[in-house]
Amino acid sequence: YLTLSHCWGGGNNFKLQAGNLKHLKSEIPLDQLPRTFRDAMVITKVLGYRYLWIDSLCIIQDSEEDWAQEAGRMAQVYGNAILNLAA
Repeated sequence: YLTLSHCWGGGNNFKLQAGNLKHLKSEIPLDQLPRTFRDAMVITKVLGYRYLWIDSLCIIQDSEEDWAQEAGRMAQVYGNAILNLAA
């Protein structure tokens, strides 16, 4: 898998939250994702990989509990990735 390290600035801050968790588990609306995310998805596919880890889509952003659990794993997630894309 690949990871994406990205800047949170700008207008489109699409992110996983408790309120959209159920919907995003079944479908991620590509047309609503920032260009950076879409570009990273294309690169992932072109390189022959199936999975891309993006913190704002893999950690529930408005959940202190999820952040507490996942923050300790981030070094492992990035460290075990085949490649980290930075944008």
